[in-house]
Amino acid sequence: MSFRTRATWVTLSLSATLSANAASLAVLLTGHAAERENVRYEAVARTCAQQLGHQIRVLYAEDSDLRYQQDITALVKAPPDLALVEPGWHDTGWVVRTLHAAGVPVATIREAWHPDTPPKGWLGDWSPDDAEGGYQLAVTLAGMTGSRPAAAIALTGPRLDPLSRARQRGLHRAQEAGHIRIHEMLTAHWQETEAQRLVTRAVQYFPDTQLIWAANDAMALGAMEATLNLKPRPKTGGIGASPWALSALEKGHLDALVVSRPLDAANAVISAHRWLSHLGGPLPALKHWTVLTTRQGTRLRALLRDQNWSALSCREPASRKVTHPLPPEVLAGDNPQSDPVPADTDGS
Repeated sequence: MSFRTRATWVTLSLSATLSANAASLAVLLTGHAAERENVRYEAVARTCAQQLGHQIRVLYAEDSDLRYQQDITALVKAPPDLALVEPGWHDTGWVVRTLHAAGVPVATIREAWHPDTPPKGWLGDWSPDDAEGGYQLAVTLAGMTGSRPAAAIALTGPRLDPLSRARQRGLHRAQEAGHIRIHEMLTAHWQETEAQRLVTRAVQYFPDTQLIWAANDAMALGAMEATLNLKPRPKTGGIGASPWALSALEKGHLDALVVSRPLDAANAVISAHRWLSHLGGPLPALKHWTVLTTRQGTRLRALLRDQNWSALSCREPASRKVTHPLPPEVLAGDNPQSDPVPADTDGS
């Protein structure tokens, strides 16, 4: 897909205490600098880069093919130590090959990119593993029912949508591991109203339904509306962290939310830091996802509302090699001793 681009360079202002040889990162994003998601992405990247001692430049694609190519050329002339590229540019493969020729390794972020022939210089896909997110949601909801396998209804996006299909792979993995038994897969096209309509009918056909798994938070809200008056009410959850979904979790109307995207920038910068520091490569897929408890949802909603990015914790703790970007007070949840992400119990 081609993007006409006008590039905006942002150089993060770091503390004067940073060493002269601090590693430099370049981040290439497809959207506009003023877009809400990108404003947050850049702010979170700033915070983590500063905490970890790295310099970073953020490049946006803003409607000019010519400027796009000019700025890639400029990046080649002043190469960073590592480039993080969001797929969907004019030609992601061309970006990787061009930067590789300049000695710059590249990892893809935000959206999955899996070329048939991996180009030289590509470190791999560092975007969240959506199959892992789907699996974590299914296992969490099943655990709440006390049954194994738990009878489930699943709500998906369009049948050929890559994101939905990836999350469904995690759902099917949970079924193969014996956590759930899927009664029916319903295509709700990411829509809350369609999910509500489909679930209203489905629970009549399958009155023993114990959980409803939704591939996004909007469909989870639709399922919630359809089942609020059922007794017992199926455990219901989705993937995402919209303000409405976080509010529903806080009120107890949703039982679980699995989140990653609000903090993708932190995950990307932490992964870059691990690679640059030879700490074993990018974050494991599990660490990109957090299963929120009710109290965690309240705290994350406040964090996103107030945009208090200084609360993020991106540094590598001395006690372990893997960190998590959520602030400790968010991760603490209802039980400060508990792990917010359930372990993979199927042995895979």
